[in-house]
Amino acid sequence: MGVQRLSPRLSVWSPLIGIFVMTGALVAASFATTVPHLIGTQGILFSIGSSLSYCPCIAFLNDWFDRRKGMAYGIMWAGTGLSGSILPFVLEFLLGKYGHQHTLRVCAVALAAISLPVVYFVKPRLPPDKAKTQANPFNLRFMLSQTFVLHQIANISQALGFFLPSIFMPTYTRSFLGAGKFVSASTILLFNIASTVGCPTMGWLSDNYHVTRCLFIATVGASLATFLLWGLSTTVPSALIYCAMYGLFAGSYTSAWTGLMLQLTTDDSISDKYSCEDTDPVMVLSMLAAGRGIGSLLSGPLSQALVGDFWHVKTYGAYGTPYGPLVIFTGTTAAFSGIVLLWRHIGWIH
Repeated sequence: MGVQRLSPRLSVWSPLIGIFVMTGALVAASFATTVPHLIGTQGILFSIGSSLSYCPCIAFLNDWFDRRKGMAYGIMWAGTGLSGSILPFVLEFLLGKYGHQHTLRVCAVALAAISLPVVYFVKPRLPPDKAKTQANPFNLRFMLSQTFVLHQIANISQALGFFLPSIFMPTYTRSFLGAGKFVSASTILLFNIASTVGCPTMGWLSDNYHVTRCLFIATVGASLATFLLWGLSTTVPSALIYCAMYGLFAGSYTSAWTGLMLQLTTDDSISDKYSCEDTDPVMVLSMLAAGRGIGSLLSGPLSQALVGDFWHVKTYGAYGTPYGPLVIFTGTTAAFSGIVLLWRHIGWIH
């Protein structure tokens, strides 16, 4: 992101380059015969292409919108949930009928066919030669402010547990609630559909209310849903309701970031360690995304260690299954990340 912010012309061409890199990575992955080959193509190379394509979308949106910036980002991020509602079923069908090699090639063709016609419309508000000089994107002094540090701690905490329900709910509903294959896969569908509603809603809230209130709503809602609906679930309908509620609240968390971005780049009273004028708003989002990435990386090994029959007494619902510790961990990390509202009221953050 920082390199693209330094070179506006690169940002203009970056989405197109990224699409070709992703397409090539999927095709190359279809010929993979070893794990390192698969990691290098579908893992590393595809990720590079995805970043090249996606980063300009985040940057350009910041230039196009001002008064309703949160809503704009929320609508854009809702697209992720919408695609996630459809792709799992399409991929399951293709994998079952044609195998992974042909599926990867079909995905490559579909990616190019869908993305190339619309990449023309991904452009900055002003041409590169007329755009004003951006602040140095590598001026990251805002990260030294207490407000950002505490928000980042809460952000990493939220990421530690965020992805776990979408990973484990299909297995939980199938193994312990007796759900069929389609119903268990529908848990992911509900997560994503609910997030398509939650993201624009949270974006609107971030345009009108302080960011700590928005984050508190998202995290406490996700925490209560986890403790009460997943933890006490004994039937498939109750588990599906949990998926929808969790997607609505937890899935909308990142849409509140625009409120923090605006605060850190306009409120000079936050800290004397940096200047708001010298801070690139897009890099604030980038650093928050990096923190979220750290949390998601750590959540993998942590979740594997938490799944198991650790209880020595009989408990109810999901708490009485090997997923009980995972439920508590997910709900606790979500609840802790909502502490930003308390930190604001005691004066630790602005």
